[in-house]
Amino acid sequence: MNDSRPTERLENQLAILLENGTWLACAIIAAGLLLTSMVITQSAVGTALVKAGIGLIILLPMLRVAMMLGLFTKDRNYRYATIAITVLLIMAGGLFIGLRS
Repeated sequence: MNDSRPTERLENQLAILLENGTWLACAIIAAGLLLTSMVITQSAVGTALVKAGIGLIILLPMLRVAMMLGLFTKDRNYRYATIAITVLLIMAGGLFIGLRS
């Protein structure tokens, strides 16, 4: 039963991160769409906000893995921390390749 507590804590913290991140990204996108549709002179700002919101949605999985890495390292679970680092590096490499093309 003691083994389920760290897992439960991790799941709760990840759920909070993903829920709040999704709401924040949606609010940023909505603000950008509102600015773009209401005022022609602010369309560049609105477009930038929409792009930032979409970027946040794309980055949420990376933030999730980074948070897992921190928690695994804190708990001295180095096997899973190594796996998290590997996954984070693969994701960062994919992001880098995607941005270059």
